[in-house]
Amino acid sequence: RKHAHGESVAMISYLGYEAPQNIAEVTDIGYARRGADKLAGFLDGLDASRERGAGDAHITVASHSYGSTTAGIALTKVDSGVVDDLIQFGSPGSGVQDVSEFKLEKGHAWVSATTRWQDMVQGIGDDGRYGKNPAKMPGYNHLSGDVGHGKGWFVPFRKHSSYFNEGSEALDDISKVVAGRGVPRSTR
Repeated sequence: RKHAHGESVAMISYLGYEAPQNIAEVTDIGYARRGADKLAGFLDGLDASRERGAGDAHITVASHSYGSTTAGIALTKVDSGVVDDLIQFGSPGSGVQDVSEFKLEKGHAWVSATTRWQDMVQGIGDDGRYGKNPAKMPGYNHLSGDVGHGKGWFVPFRKHSSYFNEGSEALDDISKVVAGRGVPRSTR
């Protein structure tokens, strides 16, 4: 709401796929591929409802951790114009080898990444199966990686779940993109 300038904003928490539940399952990229098929179908259906008079909405897919890889793969499968922006944060891999594989307008792929030492999940997946690390991949707009204080004692993963910390620069930047007012801090 902060960045919507009076326009209405809605959020859908999509949990329509079988997410991995342990380290062994996380290493199986099949969960992401199967989930991407379902997410792409959901997004195409959401777009179809807009065509039936539900109104034109700015659709942003904000995706975290393994879900960001799933979302990246899904955005190669949707129809062009279905999604306006993609945000990936705490991502083990983008799901693609090149940002042009996404069915997005150029300049609408975003990444937020805190320091590698405090979020070791970032880029941990191999490029061949998980896609390249969005934090290091050309074509992304870079949002703040300042997530505020982390939780937990295990430093290499302490800030992995902190991207939505209240008052953090990362949350503010993510919110701007969701509201359709994203301004990159830098591009690669």
